[in-house]
Amino acid sequence: LIVRSRGWHSEVNMLLSRALGRPAHAVSMLRPLTGMLSMRGLSPQLPTTLSLARSFTTAAARSIPTTPTPSPSSTTISSPMIPPFNGTPVPDSFAVVHVSGKQYKVTKGDTIMTDKLPAAVGDAIILDKVLMVGTKEFTAIGTPVLPLAKVHAIIEEQTKTEKVIVFKKKRRKNYQRTNGFRSMVTVLRIGDVLMAETQ
Repeated sequence: LIVRSRGWHSEVNMLLSRALGRPAHAVSMLRPLTGMLSMRGLSPQLPTTLSLARSFTTAAARSIPTTPTPSPSSTTISSPMIPPFNGTPVPDSFAVVHVSGKQYKVTKGDTIMTDKLPAAVGDAIILDKVLMVGTKEFTAIGTPVLPLAKVHAIIEEQTKTEKVIVFKKKRRKNYQRTNGFRSMVTVLRIGDVLMAETQ
């Protein structure tokens, strides 16, 4: 084989890896190229083979489609197929909402702590899984959710819970382990409880 220079070999591998989007150690295109030239009785010089490799990488780079940059996701946490909702705030009311697999009884101004939600601090979100809304005059119960009710909330903090000590011990086995765990949580400030007469 004509591949003798370690520096040239690494340079061609770097060019091929950049064009193909693969790591340099996974590129194995030099052996077929040099073997084909040697079988035909050619004695290519180093610049010639290097120019062939560069032309190959240029053609490969042109043939690779570019992936579009994804747009930032919306900060509204709600079901994907929700029609536009026009509701009015319900004064002096409470609601039971379903967030991250748990149920919370909330009123306007309350602060709740849930499992981590994919939103930034300060974002306004909509909690669409409302199980019940109640006031002194009426009570609406969903089956299981109320499609005409929503709850507004604001992300106040993305933090961790207090540390929980996990201690393990096996007697007479010289085994003892102490670990700590803090789960990621999101602090929500509840806003208005909205209800609409018709969907």
